[in-house]
Amino acid sequence: MSDGLLKNLPPAPIGKTGWPWTEESKPLPHVRSDGKPWPKISIVTPSFNQGQFIEETIRSVLLQNYPNLEYIIIDGGSTDNTVEIIKKYEPWLTYWVSEKDEGQADGIQKGFEKATGEIFAWINSDDYYLPNVFEKISKKFCHSENNDLFIGGIYHINEKGCFIRKWAPFIQDFESLLCSGQFFAQLGCFWRSNAFWSVGGINKILNFAFDYDLFLKLMQKKSPLKINAYIGAFRDHKQSKTNTIWESIGIVEVQQLQEKYGINNIIPIKKKQIERKLKLRYEIHNLLPLGNMFRNPSLYSSILRRLVKALMKNANNILD
Repeated sequence: MSDGLLKNLPPAPIGKTGWPWTEESKPLPHVRSDGKPWPKISIVTPSFNQGQFIEETIRSVLLQNYPNLEYIIIDGGSTDNTVEIIKKYEPWLTYWVSEKDEGQADGIQKGFEKATGEIFAWINSDDYYLPNVFEKISKKFCHSENNDLFIGGIYHINEKGCFIRKWAPFIQDFESLLCSGQFFAQLGCFWRSNAFWSVGGINKILNFAFDYDLFLKLMQKKSPLKINAYIGAFRDHKQSKTNTIWESIGIVEVQQLQEKYGINNIIPIKKKQIERKLKLRYEIHNLLPLGNMFRNPSLYSSILRRLVKALMKNANNILD
């Protein structure tokens, strides 16, 4: 069993406690219980002027204490304190660079071109991973050789890091992803590197929907597998792409990708059936993990009302 990394990292900023500041994931043995090495996990972080968040991101990756980790940061030439923070953690990074690029998708693709792992994922510089998730992911990959894409749940937090809600692990097939859009978060996803390269990696032309494009390409070949765990915390803040360019760029790109991958070949009636059943399944799926209803009766009642409404609306489809 190796020692934890926490004692060797730069100390947490004053006032920062808990994960991933003063706590770490349990250290893993150098090899698995069967004597085989842990598969190499390659994590890429694209960044640009998010110095207020990136240190939490970096520590959440490193403090997984995963024995076979490759961590790559591609910064787009930040002018805030991002580079200063990256340099603090340089001894534990596989590679990093700060230079002008063509955008987030370009940065991610550059990072994966440097990667050599069996398992790929990227985490944006305003999000962070939860403790002990790399161990769970690695074990899932080792026991599920017929799957290329793995999807877990996430926490939704605000700019200050306060909890908003959980998004339970939820998987889709290619048709539902094409017809209804993405009902799971990129942050909760990991995939095999050979599958990533077989579909051409990241489409650098896209500014918003490059994750949607990647998952469509992967699901065209194989269905994903669910990881019954919460993987990370997705941060909602005013500067995030979801809040700044979704309406102007994101919607357009999603519609273009849907046309590219054949949504016009699906008859309208079937498309509506797929959408209705997916949304109903999603409502039920996210209702179940809420736990004790008395902890948050107003939220539970709201979801129950939406669920009943969806059940009534889709009664004919369910009976069929």
